[in-house]
Amino acid sequence: MVTLIDGVTAYLPPAAGEDVRTALLALREQAVKASTAKKRHLLERELESYLQSTAQLRDAAKRSLEPKVEAAIQALARGEYALSVLKKNA
Repeated sequence: MVTLIDGVTAYLPPAAGEDVRTALLALREQAVKASTAKKRHLLERELESYLQSTAQLRDAAKRSLEPKVEAAIQALARGEYALSVLKKNA
């Protein structure tokens, strides 16, 4: 969660208000302190809601996550290939 918040902060446009950056920092601090699964779950829901609240936050979140999603897709493709080779040689 902290990584997501850091990524969104990094991809925010310069025109993003200081209140947006302050809110993200507050959410980050809460994420670091969230000690139970229930607290983390509630914070995840709050973060998701906040990131969907404006176009600039949605765009920053999307730009932050795109490289990670692409890497995951490539890893899955490599895994599928490795499995097919193993099945063929078995």
